[in-house]
Amino acid sequence: MRRIIVRGTDKEFYTVPFELKQVAKFAFKIRQFPHFKKHATVKMVYPNFFREKNPELNEKGKLFITYILEKDDNTLKAQLKEDVGDEFKTALIGSIPGNGVKSLKILVES
Repeated sequence: MRRIIVRGTDKEFYTVPFELKQVAKFAFKIRQFPHFKKHATVKMVYPNFFREKNPELNEKGKLFITYILEKDDNTLKAQLKEDVGDEFKTALIGSIPGNGVKSLKILVES
């Protein structure tokens, strides 16, 4: 890598050689294969229904979503449920003011 200092400033940066950029791009694509496989296995996603309240379970705002998979794969089903649930929590969707969706129920079929 080549170090470049901008004259008259405290700025400096490095230029990355073309070959290193290509290796990084190739490595990124290799790491994406499991992700692409997961997408290719999902045929369809659709919301079943939205339950505003369930006093018996003390729940509010549950969205039921169904994933239809290309083939029956219990490992993928479990991973899909976990990934979607984690994404819902990470995105803080249930915390958005005025948003009625507070939780998800993820169903997976093949």
